[in-house]
Amino acid sequence: MLISPALASEPTGSVTANVPIRVGHHTGFGRIVFDVGPDVRYHLSRDGDKIVVRFPDGINFESAPAAPANVRTLHIRGNLAEILVAPGATTREMRVAGHVVIDIIGRKSAPAVLPATAILPATDRVAASPKAVASPEPSVITAVTKASEPQTAVPSPIPTPASPHAAAEAQPPATSLAIDGAAFTIPMGPRSGAASFRQGKYVYVVFDERRPIDLAALSGNAMFGATTVRELEAGTLFALRPPAGMAVALTSVPRGWKVAFQTAAVVPRPVAVTVSGEQLLLGSEAPGAIVSMADPDSAATLLVGTVRNAPQAVLTGRRTPEFSLLPTLRGVVVEPLADTVALRVVSSGFMLSSDPAGLVMTPPSATFGAMSAAMHLTRRFNIPAFSAAALRTTLARGVADTAETPPQARGPKRRATASAMLALGMPAEAEALLRVAAEQDPREAASPDTIGLTAITAMLAGRPDEAAGIAEPALTGTDETAFWRAVLLAMREDGSSSAAAAAFATNGALALPYSPGIRDRVLPLVLETMILGGEPAAAKRLLALANGAPGLGFARALLKQADGDSAGALASLDVLSAGHDRLDRARAAPRAIEVRLSEGQLDAGQAAEALDKLRNVWRGDWRELALRERIADLRQRSGGWRPALAELRSAEADFPKQAAAIHAHLSTMFASLLEGEAANALTPLDLIAMVDENADLLRDTLERAAMEERLADRLLALDLPGRAGPLLQKLAGTAPAGERKAGLGLRLAELRLREGDPAGATAALVATDASDLAPALTEQRVLLASAAHARRGDIAAAIADLAPLSNSAADAARASVYEQAGDWPSAQQALQAYAAKVVPDGGELDDTHRRILVRLATAAARAGDTAALAALRHKEASRIGTGALADMLRLLTADSLRATDDVARARREIGLASAVPAGLAAFKPQ
Repeated sequence: MLISPALASEPTGSVTANVPIRVGHHTGFGRIVFDVGPDVRYHLSRDGDKIVVRFPDGINFESAPAAPANVRTLHIRGNLAEILVAPGATTREMRVAGHVVIDIIGRKSAPAVLPATAILPATDRVAASPKAVASPEPSVITAVTKASEPQTAVPSPIPTPASPHAAAEAQPPATSLAIDGAAFTIPMGPRSGAASFRQGKYVYVVFDERRPIDLAALSGNAMFGATTVRELEAGTLFALRPPAGMAVALTSVPRGWKVAFQTAAVVPRPVAVTVSGEQLLLGSEAPGAIVSMADPDSAATLLVGTVRNAPQAVLTGRRTPEFSLLPTLRGVVVEPLADTVALRVVSSGFMLSSDPAGLVMTPPSATFGAMSAAMHLTRRFNIPAFSAAALRTTLARGVADTAETPPQARGPKRRATASAMLALGMPAEAEALLRVAAEQDPREAASPDTIGLTAITAMLAGRPDEAAGIAEPALTGTDETAFWRAVLLAMREDGSSSAAAAAFATNGALALPYSPGIRDRVLPLVLETMILGGEPAAAKRLLALANGAPGLGFARALLKQADGDSAGALASLDVLSAGHDRLDRARAAPRAIEVRLSEGQLDAGQAAEALDKLRNVWRGDWRELALRERIADLRQRSGGWRPALAELRSAEADFPKQAAAIHAHLSTMFASLLEGEAANALTPLDLIAMVDENADLLRDTLERAAMEERLADRLLALDLPGRAGPLLQKLAGTAPAGERKAGLGLRLAELRLREGDPAGATAALVATDASDLAPALTEQRVLLASAAHARRGDIAAAIADLAPLSNSAADAARASVYEQAGDWPSAQQALQAYAAKVVPDGGELDDTHRRILVRLATAAARAGDTAALAALRHKEASRIGTGALADMLRLLTADSLRATDDVARARREIGLASAVPAGLAAFKPQ
């Protein structure tokens, strides 16, 4: 149900019997006029398509005339008038002298505002519009157009007057004006004033001179084709739709006003707002006149104060129970919420007053002027910013009005009441009321404003997980929506979001105009996020505007730290840590420890112990969880892996909603233990204990398999095959067929062969076999299979395994198999092939080459091939070098004794033979 805001009290005033009712029929709308006389109050309510107008007792209307346009039925019962309007029709009400006028506008109609005096007696017309002047001859609007610009049809936001106009003529733009972009000139008198304000995508320009204007010259212009004009009672109203990213500039010229669209935002001088007793003075250097008009969106009455050659505007709006002072681009716009509010021109500007008791308001706060930083920021939600007393009054009235309203029409009133609750710092109550409105009214449930406001209440109530509605696409397009989306991001990322900080650097000033119930909750978060998120300069500017708002001590300490003043930051943090505010202590004490850690005053272990003592300062939410995770990380840094993992285990149990994230942290920490060198520093028993305590981190998933392989490596390196074997077997058994399974089988086979289980090695290779493996992996598996067969004594199978291979590794493997079997001629042959591929023909020999040659000489000696030994001695004698391996090679290839002259050589060979054990010890790994 809709109730006229100016008539919420009971109807009072003079009483007149046999009151006439007259109707008017006009293009697009119908009009009903009640001739009740001056000072008679009335009550208008609407429920769906039914409108009820109630006057004081004692008034009896004459019989109802025929229903006008857009009215289905009109019934009169004493002092009540019941009007049933056509579906979708809207109403506009006004009081003119002693008459109450109600216009009923059709859904598809956009009629011009016909002056209310048009159907009144001549005497009443004069009394109703003392400022009315005769309309001059139709004026011609001069415009800049481009023939090449495409034409775009845009619906008109205001109706076009039906009166005839003179034709428009185009002329070139006035280049003497310093205005960017295309422009057009509106012919007005030399003393005319102008005002402008924005609503949604439209900018409305009001002139205090009534003049018919022909827009024919703009009809084909892509930039100005959407412009519409309407004559007011004492002025002219233009509606313009500037392109995205462009602003409207107004400039007074000798023959009228120049209107331009330009990319650079127009920055006017502020209108000084001063409380003067029980009146509000709006200071202006060149005040014009007052124009009364209907709001293009809501049809509410607006009082517009124009200015002449001084580009001044109201940069920050203000709302009280009696009026709303709207932000403007030029001039002053006031929406009176009470019948007694009046705006008049004075020498120093405009005076807003209320007779006889005066305005009920509080003086502007100390930050009123500073909040002009938010003048270019657009709003979406109508959250009041009254004083606490005014908010309580508004809340009480809202509750009473809602109770008196029919159930199906309570949605908008509930939303307004919830806004008052929110401003009073009652977000939980506001959220509950909004949810009731949405449950009982599908229109409210689908309303973007209700959805967004519900999300804001959830944020302020400390439940950001329930605030997803702020992302509603229909809310996009205003700075206020972007501000609350950044608030949600900052809450979810614990105030460290760089994206939220960047947004606050642009729109953070929006926190200042809110009532203390909202401002004191969000401003600390805004400032702290800006500082932690990399926007300290913007935070410093906003902090200067906050002017002593409570709860900003932590932000000031963070700002000192960001400026490099660690000593000052520590002093401020220590003061907060010792204070009585638990929240300040919960934030400041850990931060002070972090500062000391960064300054080298504490190491990681000491910092962990200091943080551990703060566990009971704040319990139960993300702050406690963040503290415990930080303790775990610091214990890890100091080498305390087991207590670090145990800390996270405990947190996982205490915070079930965050268990998944904590478990991921656990897995990451455990993986870092295995990846780094820390595991090597652990004793085998400690490593085994940690594996047992964190067995669930080794789940059978592909994501964990690489970590389990690293663990197997650590266990193998610590000579714990009994623990590594089952783990490798589990991995090989659960891995999908292919490269990974074959690789795990190879490692398991190596482990079993090393432990003396050749049959188990063969079984592991068979169980993990696959086709189309990488050549390198295939070769390693073949070599290992051959070694396993050889270890079992199956020489034929071992040699058969190596048949597909002809490289040096295969030759070495064949030699080993034949050596193990005692087949020295075959071993000699394999070693000769191996040496031919590995030992260079010239240059010095290294120990690897000497070992191969020693093995070859040994096999030749065991095979009795003296010719091969002689050839080897002849070929390698000059480059054998020195050392145990060289001596053994000389001994093995020495010629037999044939004469007494060989005795001395024999003595030398006996000396070489004494070095054989040491040489064999060096040769043992091969």
